[in-house]
Amino acid sequence: MKEKIIFIAHPYHKKTKSCDFMVDYLREYYDVDVIYNNSEEINENSNLNKINDSYKAVIFWQLFPIDNTHKTIKNDNIIFFPMYDLSKDWNVEKWLSLKNIKIINFSKILHKKLKSTGFNSMYLQYFIEPKEFCRGNDDEVFFWQRHSETNFETIKKTLPKGAVKVALHTAVDPEHEFVKPSAEDEEKYQITYSSWFDNRDEMIDLIKSKGLYIAPRLEEGIGMSFLEAMAMGKAVIANNEATMNEYIIDGKTGYLCDFNKPKRIDLSNIEQVQKNTYEYMKKGYANWISARKDIIDFVEQKPKQHSLTILQRIKIFFIFADKKDIIRLKFGSEGYFKLFGLYLINRELH
Repeated sequence: MKEKIIFIAHPYHKKTKSCDFMVDYLREYYDVDVIYNNSEEINENSNLNKINDSYKAVIFWQLFPIDNTHKTIKNDNIIFFPMYDLSKDWNVEKWLSLKNIKIINFSKILHKKLKSTGFNSMYLQYFIEPKEFCRGNDDEVFFWQRHSETNFETIKKTLPKGAVKVALHTAVDPEHEFVKPSAEDEEKYQITYSSWFDNRDEMIDLIKSKGLYIAPRLEEGIGMSFLEAMAMGKAVIANNEATMNEYIIDGKTGYLCDFNKPKRIDLSNIEQVQKNTYEYMKKGYANWISARKDIIDFVEQKPKQHSLTILQRIKIFFIFADKKDIIRLKFGSEGYFKLFGLYLINRELH
C-alpha cells in the first residue's frame, strides 16, 4: 500500500490544470489527497490543525499559510512550491516563517536567493513534452490577456509593421479585467476573439496555426502557457523577467523585451528561432524526466530544524527587506541599523 500525502492548491488550478503534472507524478509513488483551498490566503479557518502525521508529507502549491498557521499542522514534513511571480516580493517576516520548511523552486533566481540564506531549497526546471513541430503562420499571433496591465495596447508595440493577424484570448486571471482593443486596432490587426473552450484541444489547435506567441504575464511561476507554445516550436515574445528569461535566450530561443517600455521586435530570423526552440524543448524535457526523481528523494528526506547564522540573517534582511523602506530608513533619523536589530531579535530567528 502506498503512503499518503496531502496536496493543497488554489481552486483556480483546478480549472487551469496547471498543477496536474505534479499531482500525476506524485501519484506514481504516493496516494495523493488533493485539496483546493477556497481563499486567496490559507489562514486559521482552513482546518490545517486536522492534518496529522498519518500523511508522509504535506505539500503546499503556490499558496502558503499566513500568520504561522502552518504550525498547527501535526506533521513536520512540510514542502512548499513557491511561484516566482507571487512570492518574489514577500517580506522578511514571510520568508522567516518558512525557515524550517522544505522548498522546491521552479525559478533559478528565487532558488539562489533562498539557498544563499540557508533555506532548504532545491531547484528543478520544468519542461513540457514536445509533440509535433508546428511552425504556423509567421504573420499570425496568439495572445492570451491574463492580466489587466499586459493588454493588447502593450503588446502591439512589439509586433512588426506589416500585416499581422491576432487571435486574442480573453479569459483573464481572477481579479483582473479584460482590456478591449480599439475598433481601429481590431480592423488593422484583424483581431479575432476567444474565451474558455469546451475542449482544450480547440485552444491548442488555434495556437498551432500561429507562428508567434506572446507570453501573457510580466512574471511567471512556472509559465505553463508559454512553455506549451515553445514545445510546439513557436517563437515566443516575452517580458524580460523570470521565469521567461530562464528559458528564453533572446534572438535564439525566443525574443525578450521590456513590456513596460515595449519596442518593435526584429523577427527576421523567426524561422531559425522556431527550430532552435523546438530542439531546446526536446533536450529540456529529457532533462526534466531524469531530474524529477529528485522530488521524491526530497519528499523522503527527513525534515530538519535549524538555526540561522548571523551572516544568513544579514543576507535575508538585505535580500528580502523592502528596498523603499531601507532607503527611507537609511536617510531618516532611525537609520536601518535599528530596523535590522528588530529582525535579529524577532522570535522567528531563534
